[in-house]
Amino acid sequence: MYLEKLKYFIDLVQTGSFTKAGKKNFVSQTSITQQIRFLETQFACQLIDRTTIPVKPTEAGKLLYQEALQLMQQYERLTQRMSDYNEQKNRIRIEYTSIMDIQLFSQIIHNKRLEKENILLDIEKVPLKGVAENLVNHRYDAAISFDSEFFEEKQIKTVALYFGDYCAVVGRNR
Repeated sequence: MYLEKLKYFIDLVQTGSFTKAGKKNFVSQTSITQQIRFLETQFACQLIDRTTIPVKPTEAGKLLYQEALQLMQQYERLTQRMSDYNEQKNRIRIEYTSIMDIQLFSQIIHNKRLEKENILLDIEKVPLKGVAENLVNHRYDAAISFDSEFFEEKQIKTVALYFGDYCAVVGRNR
C-alpha cells in the first residue's frame, strides 16, 4: 500500500469532499476517487459513505482513518529524524500536559547551550492520558507533567523537577 493513497483518504475524510481533497493535493477529483476505490478493494470493504454530503467515513473508514493518521505521523517523524541525521542535528521530542509544566521547564533549560550542541527541541502539548504510552512507544523522548500517571511504569525513568505546594483559586460563587 502507498502512503499517498492514505494521505488522500485522510484528506477526503477531513474535507468531506472528493473535489476539495483533490484540490488540496493538486490532483483531480477523479484521481481521488480512483485512489479511494483502490483502498476499498485492498481492504474489501466500503470506506466512504457517498450518499451524504459532505461524504463521511463508514465504520471501517473510521478505523482506517485513525490508523492512517498514526501511520502518517510516524512517517513524518521518520522523515524528520532522517533529515536530522543527515544534517547532524540532535532533536529531542518533549511532550507536556499543561502550561504550568512547560513554564517550569522553560526556566530550567538554557537555549544558548542547546544551540552550541546543535540540539533542537520539539515541544508539543498532549493529553495526560497517553503520556506513558507515547514514551514507551518512543513517540517522544521525554515528558513533563505535574501528574505521576507513569510514575510506577518500569520502562520509564522519572525525575522530579520541582517540589512544592499546589494552590487553587476558586471564585466565591462556586
